[in-house]
Amino acid sequence: MGMRNPKFDRTQWAKALAGLGLSDPGVCKQKNSPQFDLKKDLPPRIGEMHCVEPMPMTFQALENATQGLNLGDEGFVVTKEASSRDGSVPFPKANTRGGKADIETSGLDGRQM
Repeated sequence: MGMRNPKFDRTQWAKALAGLGLSDPGVCKQKNSPQFDLKKDLPPRIGEMHCVEPMPMTFQALENATQGLNLGDEGFVVTKEASSRDGSVPFPKANTRGGKADIETSGLDGRQM
């Protein structure tokens, strides 16, 4: 929105996430919001957009969608963080056996522990 870059298309982003198994409307219900109107006569601006996601499985899906849509080259940065402090916190981890979710402990610096 602030960069006026038409490559940041809400519909394409939602499709990319759905293809990776994330079809939730998001915490802010952004999936239900209209696409921001980008004025086609204005040139894009250089900038960065940051997405901070602590959940390992969700981070990976966001990173995959970013790469699939080539948004990293456009200034979109996905970071696996939860806090600026060192430490660890348990997060749910997908269980491929279809049972109860395992717990994965991830460092707040993004390293898996």
